[in-house]
Amino acid sequence: MLTEVSAILEHLAECAPDRRLLPKTGSMERYRVQEWVGFIGTELHKWFDPLSDGLMPDAARRLAVQYLRRRLSYLVGDESTVADAYCFTILNWARFHRIDLSEYGAVQAFMQNVSNRPMVHKAMKAEGLRHAA
Repeated sequence: MLTEVSAILEHLAECAPDRRLLPKTGSMERYRVQEWVGFIGTELHKWFDPLSDGLMPDAARRLAVQYLRRRLSYLVGDESTVADAYCFTILNWARFHRIDLSEYGAVQAFMQNVSNRPMVHKAMKAEGLRHAA
């Protein structure tokens, strides 16, 4: 059983090599995807935890949101990889915690682009995160 996101994402990508979700092993492009997965896990994912804890003081929640907003300015990338899937999942949590991302045009475009993919739409519908069209 795999339990860490970075290992799970690499495993999923290698199970579907024809989808090219990870660049070639040993390439700088592959290391960049691994870099992004690490960034998402350490700089975005962890800051949603205080928002999910009902006992967390409001000041801690505000600090977490403030930190998330600063980190959002670093998001970039042109190729679809497993890092995109992870980033989309984590950033989608913003709507559950009522964090307005509208000032981040690139983030909005990224979220819209990913959510419009047929398989993402299907998965979100299956999870009850999107209503039938």
